[in-house]
Amino acid sequence: MKFRVIFLSAALGFSLAACSQTAQHQMPLGQNSFYSYELQTKAFVAENRHFVTDDKTAEIEGNSPFEIVPKHPNGKAILMIHGLGDSPWTYHDFARTLADQGYLVRAILLPGHGTKPQDMIGVTSEDWTRAVNEQMDLLKEKYKDIWIAGFSTGCNLAISYAEKYKDVSGLILFSPAVKVRTSLLPLAPFVNLFVTWLRKPDETTYNMGPFKYNNVPLDAIVAFKHTMDDADALLKEKKLDIPVVVMMTEHDSVVDTQNLLPLFDRQLANPASK
Repeated sequence: MKFRVIFLSAALGFSLAACSQTAQHQMPLGQNSFYSYELQTKAFVAENRHFVTDDKTAEIEGNSPFEIVPKHPNGKAILMIHGLGDSPWTYHDFARTLADQGYLVRAILLPGHGTKPQDMIGVTSEDWTRAVNEQMDLLKEKYKDIWIAGFSTGCNLAISYAEKYKDVSGLILFSPAVKVRTSLLPLAPFVNLFVTWLRKPDETTYNMGPFKYNNVPLDAIVAFKHTMDDADALLKEKKLDIPVVVMMTEHDSVVDTQNLLPLFDRQLANPASK
């Protein structure tokens, strides 16, 4: 089957920053319910966030996990994973659209995100994987039909989970960062041995927006690389038989769309994939 791609304009990019290392705050994980996870994470964001607007409530809400319970449930659920430097706000509109269609929707916050870029120091891809695994386990307590939506890094985590556990009904991937255009990414682990940042963040704003980091430490770049390498290796090794919908722009400045197309043609084998 010739894999078809829906091309959408997508903005993906990040700038790197440089300053002395700061101790990170650890996001709470290991909760036994999504309610506890949502409550504790929101409190963590409120306590540790560097606010960049006067509307602190909006920043806390936009950077915290959320759940939307549908009025007319269809018996299906979807877990949403944001990208590097982003937040659950990424899915603010899309989540409501899916809930209107009957899906139980949950959007998570990956460790190191939602507060300030300095809190990504020391964060690993294993931390992100743990967050995904825990929330999928909680969903599976009540739902058998579960989809995962990802953006960029979130796509890599979604693909890896689906390939390893084989109990996902389908994937929705926005700008999957399985291959990127830069040839410098392989150098990140080596450079990270010597420096924490590549460019010093602004001391007032930390180069943050209300719902997004515009700079991240090298630890985060290395963690992203690990998610990319893992997803790429798994896709090359075996086909993904579940339905997958991919949305990406033809001329993405980061995602290497042209090299992804042949890989998706071969490995996304379900005839319902688009």
